Amino acid sequence: MGQRVDFDPDALMQNLEYDRELLCELLQAYVEDAPIRLAALTSSVENDEPGGVVTAAHSLKGMSSVIRVNGLEQQALELEMAGRDGDMDKIRTLFSTFQHDLERVLVQAREYLATN
Repeated sequence: MGQRVDFDPDALMQNLEYDRELLCELLQAYVEDAPIRLAALTSSVENDEPGGVVTAAHSLKGMSSVIRVNGLEQQALELEMAGRDGDMDKIRTLFSTFQHDLERVLVQAREYLATN
């Protein structure tokens, strides 16, 4: 297994020039939209639809980049590229780790929002 992927609010805060309100807005959008994109990705994986994997993974890659979860962004890129190659075996291999890491990041983001 690769490196541990976590949400780092301090890194994001620094990137946003310490604008806590903007950070909370970005996180709120992430915790609302990422589960929708994950559901679309899950459906595409389950139904062997590489085009759907490309679309969902691309969205999740961008969203993860915005909140500075670089490890998750990289995993989404790998899923997107496997989708472009139509490699469902590779997608299935990558998906489990990505799903687990995204769900952990969502928990961390929700916890941050609840306390800030």
